[in-house]
Amino acid sequence: MRSLENFKKKKFKSSVHVNTFLINLKKGTYKNYIDDTSYDENLTLKTILLVFNNSILDYDAIYNFLNLKIKYITILCGGFTNALSILPSTYFT
Repeated sequence: MRSLENFKKKKFKSSVHVNTFLINLKKGTYKNYIDDTSYDENLTLKTILLVFNNSILDYDAIYNFLNLKIKYITILCGGFTNALSILPSTYFT
């Protein structure tokens, strides 16, 4: 599992709407956020973890998830540290 410090090194310059994030992820814009060492074009992305603070996940976002063939949609409140403490490590590998 990647350490919290590793995640903190890579931050978005500004917040993005969840739909924009998912569309850009599908295009490969954020590919370096998936894996620090290398990016495999044939990578099967199992989970996207979105940690919200008073935000709404709308139907367009769910549609984008389905197009990405994501197995799990996890929506957590409480920040990233909380997510690390309650989710299994397989979600992050």
